[in-house]
Amino acid sequence: MADGARLKPTPIFSSLAALTIGLSAFTTSALADSGVTPVGSPVTAIANAANSDNASEMASDAAGNFVVAAECISGTGAAVCAQLFQAGGTPVGAPFFAVNSVPENISFSVAMNGAGEFAIAWSDISTSGMGDRAGHIQRFTADGTPKGGPIDMPTTNAVFGSRVSALGMDASGNLAVVWLTAWGSHPVEGESLHAAVYSPSNVLRGSARVLDSSIQFQTGKYSSAGSEIGGISLAMDAAGDFVVAWSKRDVGTGAGHIFGQRYAATGAPRGFRFAIEDFASAVPDTVRVAMNASGAFTATWLESAIADSGIVTFRQFNRQGVAAAAAQTAATYCNAILTASSDIAMDAGGSFIVVWAGSAPAGSCDGGVSHVYAQRYDLEGQPLGTSFIVDSGSEQSVELNFPRATMASSGANFTITWNQADQFGISVLAQPFSVP
Repeated sequence: MADGARLKPTPIFSSLAALTIGLSAFTTSALADSGVTPVGSPVTAIANAANSDNASEMASDAAGNFVVAAECISGTGAAVCAQLFQAGGTPVGAPFFAVNSVPENISFSVAMNGAGEFAIAWSDISTSGMGDRAGHIQRFTADGTPKGGPIDMPTTNAVFGSRVSALGMDASGNLAVVWLTAWGSHPVEGESLHAAVYSPSNVLRGSARVLDSSIQFQTGKYSSAGSEIGGISLAMDAAGDFVVAWSKRDVGTGAGHIFGQRYAATGAPRGFRFAIEDFASAVPDTVRVAMNASGAFTATWLESAIADSGIVTFRQFNRQGVAAAAAQTAATYCNAILTASSDIAMDAGGSFIVVWAGSAPAGSCDGGVSHVYAQRYDLEGQPLGTSFIVDSGSEQSVELNFPRATMASSGANFTITWNQADQFGISVLAQPFSVP
């Protein structure tokens, strides 16, 4: 992977250029009390997303300018397509292949600093051996030009591969990356969660650290015991300090925890691992976390009681990792039945927005249509306005999933993206908002 030329931004053919989609106007009543104003209509950010089960990702700079990335198809395999936007949703240039032609399904994450420089971390099949996945990071300037060649992440002797899970980038260009490796052989297998920090000159600070590990073993023909790790997220403050959040559950009982671990910008741990929330069953497999400029953070997750339903929950922590209050349930719009993941974005002062995807019961105020919903909160966790519908769709045959959010440092604007699956395929849409 020393050949940086393979990552040169290759424009995607013109039919994939970002287009404004002509959907119905926002329902006035849905936004009247939300305190936000949509900027134009939803924009198609990525038109050829390849995998409905792989979330798109986004990141923004201090002003709210943003980049959207999604798995797509290149000529010889999987790829990561990216598109840059101004804060109001105007495309900057054309979509391009940020990671081009990897052999298999790809896992990736994207991060952007306050000045608009960004990076994409990904894992793919390496050339070092069958099934041995390697992780890499590529930096880009604010206009999408690659900065040097890709960084090869540390080798962690994964037998079944590594999966890049989260990436963070501070104002100086320091990077923090988290990935999960799988090892062992049937009937005993395991996972290890790793983190590493790179300087702006791509020097590894210290060595890769192990945050957690799990092991599973076969107890019968159709049963197993042990634990598994999932729901991995990372958030970083202005100084480069960061927090990692993840879930861990017992495969037999479903009980477990959401854990957190704080780190200094150097990669040194701050304190010990702590529990964000404990569960007697149904541990969430998706956790998202956001951090303000001074290091206080909030985690959100989809807490499911039964399949295809649940509630969005969040919990706030101060910069020392001490919970500010008990976990809270996010306000819901029209009693939506949740069927997908949630996300969170935060401004420099600590105000934040929680987004989620789902649908209300058939015959209710939304008629069973799939929507993306959002609710803003102040730094104390109090709702700002009412929850609202983000998208402007009205077709029951359209499925919306994997919402993502970013927010400008001032909190004056934010953007929400989501995957849309319909009869035409899979695309990633983006809707910017302003806060009057």
